[in-house]
Amino acid sequence: MIVVGGGVAGVAACKELDGLCNVVLLEKRESYVNPYSIHRDMVEGSYNSIIDYDYLFYTHGIALQGELTEINTQNNVITFKTADEGDSNKNLK
Repeated sequence: MIVVGGGVAGVAACKELDGLCNVVLLEKRESYVNPYSIHRDMVEGSYNSIIDYDYLFYTHGIALQGELTEINTQNNVITFKTADEGDSNKNLK
C-alpha cells in the first residue's frame, strides 16, 4: 500500500494499515510535525512534536522522502523524485 502525503490523515492511514500490509509513505518533508502538541512545545521550548517519519511504523512500513511526479495505473507504478537527486525520477511498484 502506498500512502502519498504525511500529514495528519496520511499518518493516521499509515498507522491503521501498518501490521495489516506493507506500507510505503511518500512524503517530501523529512519529519512529521504533530499539530496537536506544537503549542505545548513552543511554551516548553521542546521539540517533542517533531517526529522522524521512520518512527511512525511498528512492523511493515517504510517512509520515503520524495515528491510524487507520476501515477501509472496501468502498470501500478508511481514515479517520484527525491530532494537530493533534483529532477531524476525513481519508480516504485
